[in-house]
Amino acid sequence: MRRTIENIEASISALLTLSKGEYQREIAKDIDEVMMREPLGVFSIITPYNFPVMIPFWFIPYAIALGDTVVVKVSPVTPIPMTYIMELMAEVLPPGVLNLVHIDNSVVEYLVTHKLVEGTAFVGTSTIAQRLYEASARAGKRFLGGGSATNYAVVMPDASLERTVETLIHSKYDNAGQRCLAIQNIVVVGDDNFYNKFRGAFIERAKALRAGYGLDESVEMGPMTTEQYRQNVVRKVESAINAGAKVVLDGRGYKVPDYPRGFYLGPTMLENVGPDMDIVSEEVFGPVANLIRASNLDEVIDWINRGKYHHSAAIFTQNGSC
Repeated sequence: MRRTIENIEASISALLTLSKGEYQREIAKDIDEVMMREPLGVFSIITPYNFPVMIPFWFIPYAIALGDTVVVKVSPVTPIPMTYIMELMAEVLPPGVLNLVHIDNSVVEYLVTHKLVEGTAFVGTSTIAQRLYEASARAGKRFLGGGSATNYAVVMPDASLERTVETLIHSKYDNAGQRCLAIQNIVVVGDDNFYNKFRGAFIERAKALRAGYGLDESVEMGPMTTEQYRQNVVRKVESAINAGAKVVLDGRGYKVPDYPRGFYLGPTMLENVGPDMDIVSEEVFGPVANLIRASNLDEVIDWINRGKYHHSAAIFTQNGSC
């Protein structure tokens, strides 16, 4: 919710800049130019399950502030938070300015291409983003899409071991890895001694993670959102094993005693994986970390640059010249 409020505040700060027009004199002989910004109309916003309020508010405040109206389609997995927000917004907005629809994913394309919809903002998988982009283009609609991601962390030999491990543990396993900026691929640059130290420290800390009910403040990792999503991640792990990956930390049989019916998948780590394997190049979206070795930083940069998805990369070092 804090980030949601920040999005609203940012839109207010940017409103004057976004809405102002321009006037230029004498752009040619006896010609002045006036540019005016006007509302376009209705925009649809289609968002994923993992941040059901924050992500819609990446777009809602800007659209409304500039005079457009909005139809929001949220994930059927997490519909309640945005439904509640809509009830609050109805107290201050005129009817029809902000609208919420609960529809099956099979009819999303109808929403995107509807004659009254001017454009769409979408966050989800790259496969669906590509399909909706093509449908929007055929219909002459605007489209802004955010898709799948794979994120790298590069650990250099001079990195602070304790701080690096703690940071990567939370980046990987908070939200059970169900966020687009979760680190997926951890690349260690260095000799055997440093690699083994990092590996041991990471596994020890991951084993100590306390999983359970997500609203319990002592819990560090909650469950997967649905059993289907849990099984999807399990299948990706098993496919990687069949392709030669080695499991060094296995969360597939993870149980939380107080919640035997929970969709839990424990912290998992794989070794013997490479940049061309699906478990590395495709988004996993679960609590699975890939531990990869590299001989030097240039090699890692090459892997990142030729990856299928480009979202984020971080480097852990005490040497700014890296």
